[in-house]
Amino acid sequence: MFFISEGSDRVKFLIDSSSGFLSFISAPDFETPTDSNNDNVYEVQVGVSDGTVSVFQSVSITILDVSEQGLTESFVIEASSSDGGYVLGSGTYEFGVMAKLEAVAESGYSFSGWDGF
Repeated sequence: MFFISEGSDRVKFLIDSSSGFLSFISAPDFETPTDSNNDNVYEVQVGVSDGTVSVFQSVSITILDVSEQGLTESFVIEASSSDGGYVLGSGTYEFGVMAKLEAVAESGYSFSGWDGF
């Protein structure tokens, strides 16, 4: 099961408890940041649990300024892992494009059901 556990901007996100798909409740706007410290970096911590072990991942999503004359807005995902594994999928993505994050467990740990999205 996936869940949002912490983060100063956690109220700005929804997560699908089955797939782990993390999304903004409302699309962010660079010119009008609504993150907790108005720097266009949204911080949230997500977790996944198999009922026995829970693993947490801090995620920072940076909203970038772009020309609004026919260009697509972009966002950046930077993922850092806690003990037990690492995350693949950090990068810059166009708004509206599904970003894939994949958790990779180290020996002795498991991520039940986290296949990316």
